[in-house]
Amino acid sequence: MYPELINILNSMLSTQTPLRLKTLIVDDERRSRLHLKRLIDTYCHQLQVAGTAASGEEATGLISKLKPDLVFLDVLMPTMNGFEFLATLKRRDFLTVFVTAHEEFGIKAVQADATDYVLKPIDTLDLQRAVSHVMKVWQERSPERSHTRKSPGPDSQSSHKITVPYAEGFHILDAAKIIRLEADNTYTTICMEEGRRLLSSKGIHEFEEILEPRCFMRIHRSHVVNLNYVQEFNRKYDQVVILTNGDKVPVARRKLKDFHDHLQNYIGRV
Repeated sequence: MYPELINILNSMLSTQTPLRLKTLIVDDERRSRLHLKRLIDTYCHQLQVAGTAASGEEATGLISKLKPDLVFLDVLMPTMNGFEFLATLKRRDFLTVFVTAHEEFGIKAVQADATDYVLKPIDTLDLQRAVSHVMKVWQERSPERSHTRKSPGPDSQSSHKITVPYAEGFHILDAAKIIRLEADNTYTTICMEEGRRLLSSKGIHEFEEILEPRCFMRIHRSHVVNLNYVQEFNRKYDQVVILTNGDKVPVARRKLKDFHDHLQNYIGRV
């Protein structure tokens, strides 16, 4: 509803420019390149695909031209594989995510100082997990270029407001007062500090992109929580986060380590 007005308000209300990493995809298979690009464009709005390459040789020229922040690199390519390609570079100013159909390359990827790796066929949630890890590493290594410059905590998002469209118009919300968000098919239910529950026509992944990533974390396919409102983590109820309003939100098993690491980074050792 009122998309032009909402876009204008979003640009006025946001006090920080969303961080998007310039991304290069390197894979000798055209279908694989296009598939990964579609997944990134649809589900990983933290990234902006600036180019694709079909070989290490082509990638070398594009890296000099585009100066990417992140490279998705296929392992098995003719002439020069992904590891050999990295070895040819005198300088590496980008993060690397290896893409491979062979799980055994994971250890070698770590040894090659890769930020992460994903397995083919690429699972959307696995890709999002890897991108979330990439964003965390990027922010830690490059704080001067990160959009999360302020110290974590309630004050870091105090002036961040977002617009939430509904049938008759839109709400303007203080992001700091959002306790959690829950996917409801293609809609999203937003639970506020004062007890209000709002239903938005935006998908939960869209909110994930505009909310402060240090404070908000997607701990389950259907749930994003504000870490400021986390009161307890309890394994008794099959791994749930208990929030200050009493809500119990499940943590997906594959998200447990990321959740623990994120929380530790946010509030200190846990």
